[in-house]
Amino acid sequence: MIQSDIAPAFHVDYLRKLPPTALCAVSKLKMMGDGSGWNLVAKPEEPSATMETTIETGLGTVGNSGVIYRVPGDIWFHIFYTGTHLDGEDSGNFPVVISHVCRFWREIALSSPMLWTNIHISSASINSLIRLGGPIVPRASTFVARSGQCSLAVKLDLTRRRPTGDIPDETLSMYFRLLSSTAVDLLVIAHDRIKSLDIATDLKELSFWISHKVVPLGMPRLESWKMCRGDPTKPVNSSSSTNHYRGFIEFDAAGACRGSFEGPTDTIGDRLPRLKHLQMSQIVANWSLWTIGGLTTLTINHLALGNRPSISDLRDILAKSNHSLESLELHGSLPVRPFECSVSITLPKLRHLRLGYWTQEEALALLPHLDMPALKSLALCDISGCIHEYRRRMIGRAGYAMDVPLDLTLYGVPIYEDLDSTQLLEALCFTRASLLRQLDSVELTRVQSLSFLVGLPRDWIDESFPRHQVYLARFLLSMPSLRTLTLYGPDVGFLHCLNHPFKVTVGQPELPDGVEQHILYPSAQLSTLRILDCEYDDLLDFFFNRAELARDPTARRGFPVFDNLEFALDPIELELFKSECPSVDGAANTSTFAKTTVCRIYNDISCPKIPFI
Repeated sequence: MIQSDIAPAFHVDYLRKLPPTALCAVSKLKMMGDGSGWNLVAKPEEPSATMETTIETGLGTVGNSGVIYRVPGDIWFHIFYTGTHLDGEDSGNFPVVISHVCRFWREIALSSPMLWTNIHISSASINSLIRLGGPIVPRASTFVARSGQCSLAVKLDLTRRRPTGDIPDETLSMYFRLLSSTAVDLLVIAHDRIKSLDIATDLKELSFWISHKVVPLGMPRLESWKMCRGDPTKPVNSSSSTNHYRGFIEFDAAGACRGSFEGPTDTIGDRLPRLKHLQMSQIVANWSLWTIGGLTTLTINHLALGNRPSISDLRDILAKSNHSLESLELHGSLPVRPFECSVSITLPKLRHLRLGYWTQEEALALLPHLDMPALKSLALCDISGCIHEYRRRMIGRAGYAMDVPLDLTLYGVPIYEDLDSTQLLEALCFTRASLLRQLDSVELTRVQSLSFLVGLPRDWIDESFPRHQVYLARFLLSMPSLRTLTLYGPDVGFLHCLNHPFKVTVGQPELPDGVEQHILYPSAQLSTLRILDCEYDDLLDFFFNRAELARDPTARRGFPVFDNLEFALDPIELELFKSECPSVDGAANTSTFAKTTVCRIYNDISCPKIPFI
């Protein structure tokens, strides 16, 4: 048999002899190369030396002289590394696929425990489990066994599936609970090797099982824990005070036993010593136990009023990680009572803050007590406004008129100031002016200014802007370092304000010709503007108004041209937008407004229409 020599570069005849999986990976590597051999222009981050050693050992011991055995070790190495860093389920499928290509690939796969570290258990397999029987989680169990002592990335997607075919709902429910409990048992077996744990479920008992069975054993390698209970597309009713754990209050997601006569034997921090990233959504817990030091990311989302952390609990949680916390997100979980103590909570490393409030009073009660000298990114979300818009569109999808009152779309939701955020914006401008000056990124979701505050002193902004734009203009002008502004469902006043020129007098009035007037815009400091989930007519007016300003010789002197402009349309609006925009002498030529313009198309009513869920 004629054998081909290994060429220093990839030739067509040589590539044809490689298996399809290797050919795909090699093609990717070839695109990264410079054509001068095996050297790569851009290599991935340095992978595990264990994998490289395993592959080199396998190549040295195999005596077969076939072409596939003579691929250089660094190419095998990068094929395996690329496959284990794919997104989603592809990463978990990769070791199974390569172990069935040939005997040599299988030998390498089975002797490389780090290939089997991505564990994924999904309730999508329930129908097959019911029809075929057999082990409950065979694939996950095999991965755990083959991964040796390597750290594991575990993902559980345990949400109820609708019955299909002739499977009764009762049978489906029993198998769902069986699958969930078996998954927890597998976590018990591997508790000391779990590095990341991502759980999405609508089974309310699952967090109780994990707290009772897994957490007390300790997870010494756990660095990231994300747990979401319930349907993420259906936000929690804030007025509900139902506590699903009221009958089992001695246990919670912290895994700590609180009996009537004795406290916990150790803390949650002792059991999770390496935890850095914690995300909990709709998880009921005894928050007084969640004092974990060293967190860099903390997310607590969507809790009913009776299940939210108290003021003292939240203060203790933040104080424990105050010197390490870099990102904080509290959506629908803010304390309902104002802080009693005037001492601020200092978070010196916090750079990203996201707050979602049902009423602006919730945010007003917290923000004055946070000292964040390094904050660069602020996101505010009016949850009531998001729910109103979501339900309004669902009503429209059903064929009814979308002009519905709030008491129909927000039944059971406490409404204050008619979904207004005016007081919050003004409080930030007057009491947290230094905080606003340091921001370079702001995201506002359904934040509206609908009222006019009385008793406040008037200034030049009141004289320069219409009444409905005053508070929005002051908010924008208070952020001279702002570079990125993202508006979800923007108040139309924001759009008008961005296009509203104002005059600034510069110079010394006492000198002849010592005064000069400049035309400026509240959006002059921006480099990136995103307008998403906006009413079509409001968006069209925004473009037309900017086009008029761009043609006006007087207003054009200070007219800002963004580096990036991004907006979004529904699919049914796209063709209409194309036909209407150029119809007025090219008035909506977006190149006039930004160097780069991107239009996003929404494919679903809830994504990303409601970004907080």
